[in-house]
Amino acid sequence: MADALNKSTTQRPPVHLGPEPWQPVTAELEKWLPGFLSMSEAGLKEPNDALPSADRLNQGFDYRNNNGKVLQFVPQDASLPFFHMAYEERIWHHGLIATRNNWHDFFNALVWRTFPRIKSALNTIHWRQMQHHESPSRSARRDAVTLFDECGIIVLGESPAPLHDIRKHRWESVFASAKNPWQHRTGPQALRAITFGHAMFEKYLRPYEGLTAKSALLCVPAGFIQQLDTNYAAAIHWLDQRLAGAILHDEFLCHSQELAPLPVLGIPGWWLNRPRDFWRNSRYFRPPSQRTGERKIYVLS
Repeated sequence: MADALNKSTTQRPPVHLGPEPWQPVTAELEKWLPGFLSMSEAGLKEPNDALPSADRLNQGFDYRNNNGKVLQFVPQDASLPFFHMAYEERIWHHGLIATRNNWHDFFNALVWRTFPRIKSALNTIHWRQMQHHESPSRSARRDAVTLFDECGIIVLGESPAPLHDIRKHRWESVFASAKNPWQHRTGPQALRAITFGHAMFEKYLRPYEGLTAKSALLCVPAGFIQQLDTNYAAAIHWLDQRLAGAILHDEFLCHSQELAPLPVLGIPGWWLNRPRDFWRNSRYFRPPSQRTGERKIYVLS
């Protein structure tokens, strides 16, 4: 359906996220890699020499994966070591993250730099599953972690109530409520979204009506959202550790239906020029389905 919507809107003016084409994600990415804001303001639209090299991306990146290997970005070109290995296999055995000179891999590198423990947990799940499933097709567990890795968005709430609204597709409460849970500083109605999937960031370059992420609905301790707004680095560090642990202990991302679809253009402030009754578009803001009950709200404590 998203593809159909994309095709049906190709003649329309491009969607802009916030006051500038890349907002509000630009500010977040600036926290992940200082200097990104100046890159986006320069109007970079296609891969070129202005994208950071692997050496630049390695600066300040000092982590080991769950196999004890030092993680580092390496160019995916003729010099790529262990070229016969699969992408996830190379990361597990050697810590080498193959990186091409394009937006997709650049955004992937930024997510690795910001959430190294979650990304390492996803790589660990891939490796474990590869040992038990000899079929060339991915297992259901690998499908889940891949979907989150590519198209995931983390939605944080200090109470299950607003997360249940997303789970149940109560779009008026989620997006059109006068209380606006996305603007609450803290408290049981507050919500925050952090894009995780690197493919989502790439889609933000040319957003379209129908743009939908797969959300990990996480209930966090009281006061965490205020900490996220005031001490971002500490909050992200905690989130990275706790969600990675949940994934590694098979408590989360066991199957893809745990992730709830989130039509991200509905988030207040993300698309300033949207129609007033935009959230009533049932092609985009879909009604609940039979699988709605499988969506998971995971409690981080």
